[in-house]
Amino acid sequence: MKSIYKNSRSRLWEFNLNRNREADPFTIKWVDPTRINWITVGTSDVDIICDGDSRADYSLVDYPVGGFHRSQAGKLIGGDWDQRKIHINDYLPYRSFQKHFDENVRWENTIFYNNVVDVIEDGHTLWGCESEKDFLYKRCDYIDNLYQNILKDGYKPASKLHNGKKLYHEVEINIGRDGRMLFNDGKHRFILARIIGIDHIPVRIIVRHKQLNRFSQG
Repeated sequence: MKSIYKNSRSRLWEFNLNRNREADPFTIKWVDPTRINWITVGTSDVDIICDGDSRADYSLVDYPVGGFHRSQAGKLIGGDWDQRKIHINDYLPYRSFQKHFDENVRWENTIFYNNVVDVIEDGHTLWGCESEKDFLYKRCDYIDNLYQNILKDGYKPASKLHNGKKLYHEVEINIGRDGRMLFNDGKHRFILARIIGIDHIPVRIIVRHKQLNRFSQG
């Protein structure tokens, strides 16, 4: 009975997600991660809860997600959201992950780690972590293990990681008006894929700009 109820909820979720969408919200594309060179951000600065970077006026109450929530998948959205972006080389998590994996810098010596710890010690729970110890031995260990798993077994889509069930928690991207792919969410797998040198990864397009007129090479 429980599984029937769960399946019903899943079907209802898919039905609601498909309503009034300009594009299929569940389509998965395979792309070269090195073509995703820009990051969607909600403000002119990178939000601390998403990316471990500092922002003086940050608060949990008005925190704007860096990209778009996956419930908006399939929408065409106008405005200047695609202009508020930073390059991957200026993306703090990417720089910190490079130092850790390519230069063998300890997590504790990266800006990403220390900024996230600052938020946790300020009384906020991130990724289920309520202390620096939690973050180091739960989240950072998870990232290290994910890195080793991808090195050993290759990059697997979400459906292969969950007993073959079709799930949609892939790396998420948006498409700007000029056709550029902008990273939206799923940074750990996205960054690791780039660092390791994976040729293609599955991505899910969340939103496209209303003025989209071509597909750029990045």
